Amino acid sequence: MQPLLAERSVLKRDRPRIGNAGFYSAPTDAYRTLDGWIIVQAIGNDMFARWARLVGRDDLINDPRYADDNVRQCNREPIDQAMREWLSTRTSSQARTYSSTERPAASACLRFNWRSTSGRA
Repeated sequence: MQPLLAERSVLKRDRPRIGNAGFYSAPTDAYRTLDGWIIVQAIGNDMFARWARLVGRDDLINDPRYADDNVRQCNREPIDQAMREWLSTRTSSQARTYSSTERPAASACLRFNWRSTSGRA
C-alpha cells in the first residue's frame, strides 16, 4: 500500500481499483477453484517463470510483454486467463498438491503464497 500512496502523493498518479489484483505484478489476485478461491502472488522474474511452468505457459517467460513485474501487471489479462484456465479443473487442494509434487520448482516459490479460502467471494 505504501508505494501506491507515494505514487499518488509524489507523482499525482491515481490508479483505479482493480478488484483484488495487485498494482505492481501479475499474477497477483484471488482466483476461483472448483471448491473455493486461492490467492496467488508471483513477484519477480524467477517466481513468474516458475508460475508459467506450473500452468504450462512457458511461452510467456521470454515474451517482452511480460519482461518484468510492471509490464506484466499492465498486460495482466492473458496471465489471469492462464491462471483461471489452469484452476478451472482443480480444487484448492489439488492445485496446492500439484504445485508441490508435479512441479517442485513452482512449489519452491509458490507454496507459501497459496491460500485457500472458505469459498466466499
